[in-house]
Amino acid sequence: KPFTIQGLPTAVQPTELLTQTVGDRQARVLSLQELKERVEEMEGVQFKQFNSITDYHSLMFDLGVIPKRLR
Repeated sequence: KPFTIQGLPTAVQPTELLTQTVGDRQARVLSLQELKERVEEMEGVQFKQFNSITDYHSLMFDLGVIPKRLR
Protein backbone atom coordinates (compact mmCIF):
# COMPACT_ATOMS: atom_id res chain seq x y z
CA LYS A 1 0.00 0.00 0.00
CA PRO A 2 1.24 3.49 -0.74
CA PHE A 3 2.18 5.69 2.21
CA THR A 4 3.75 9.02 3.08
CA ILE A 5 5.95 10.18 5.91
CA GLN A 6 5.86 13.91 6.57
CA GLY A 7 7.76 16.10 8.99
CA LEU A 8 10.89 13.97 9.05
CA PRO A 9 13.84 15.97 10.42
CA THR A 10 16.57 16.57 7.85
CA ALA A 11 19.09 14.91 10.17
CA VAL A 12 17.28 11.55 9.79
CA GLN A 13 18.34 9.54 6.75
CA PRO A 14 15.38 7.78 5.07
CA THR A 15 17.44 4.57 4.85
CA GLU A 16 17.89 4.59 8.63
CA LEU A 17 14.14 4.93 9.08
CA LEU A 18 13.12 2.25 6.57
CA THR A 19 15.67 -0.42 7.48
CA GLN A 20 17.09 -2.29 10.47
CA THR A 21 20.77 -3.20 10.61
CA VAL A 22 21.18 -6.98 10.85
CA GLY A 23 24.95 -7.30 10.55
CA ASP A 24 28.02 -5.30 9.66
CA ARG A 25 27.03 -5.20 6.01
CA GLN A 26 23.41 -6.30 6.04
CA ALA A 27 20.05 -4.69 6.67
CA ARG A 28 16.45 -5.69 6.33
CA VAL A 29 13.52 -3.56 5.21
CA LEU A 30 11.00 -3.02 7.98
CA SER A 31 7.42 -4.21 7.56
CA LEU A 32 4.81 -1.50 7.14
CA GLN A 33 3.62 -2.07 10.72
CA GLU A 34 7.17 -1.80 12.11
CA LEU A 35 7.73 1.38 10.11
CA LYS A 36 4.47 2.88 11.38
CA GLU A 37 5.44 2.10 14.99
CA ARG A 38 8.88 3.63 14.51
CA VAL A 39 7.42 6.80 13.00
CA GLU A 40 4.83 7.13 15.79
CA GLU A 41 7.70 7.32 18.30
CA MET A 42 9.07 10.43 16.57
CA GLU A 43 7.62 13.77 17.62
CA GLY A 44 6.17 15.86 14.80
CA VAL A 45 6.48 13.10 12.19
CA GLN A 46 3.32 11.82 10.50
CA PHE A 47 2.72 8.47 8.81
CA LYS A 48 -0.24 8.16 6.47
CA GLN A 49 -1.24 5.03 4.59
CA PHE A 50 -3.54 5.16 1.57
CA ASN A 51 -6.15 2.62 0.52
CA SER A 52 -5.70 3.39 -3.16
CA ILE A 53 -3.08 4.76 -5.49
CA THR A 54 -5.64 7.37 -6.56
CA ASP A 55 -5.78 8.82 -3.03
CA TYR A 56 -1.98 8.82 -2.89
CA HIS A 57 -1.68 10.59 -6.25
CA SER A 58 -4.27 13.16 -5.13
CA LEU A 59 -2.11 14.08 -2.14
CA MET A 60 1.02 14.20 -4.30
CA PHE A 61 -0.79 16.54 -6.73
CA ASP A 62 -1.92 18.75 -3.80
CA LEU A 63 1.72 18.94 -2.67
CA GLY A 64 2.84 19.92 -6.19
CA VAL A 65 4.37 16.56 -7.09
CA ILE A 66 3.26 15.24 -10.46
CA PRO A 67 3.81 11.49 -10.86
CA LYS A 68 5.70 10.36 -13.93
CA ARG A 69 4.28 7.45 -15.88
CA LEU A 70 6.35 4.29 -15.50
CA ARG A 71 7.17 2.34 -18.65
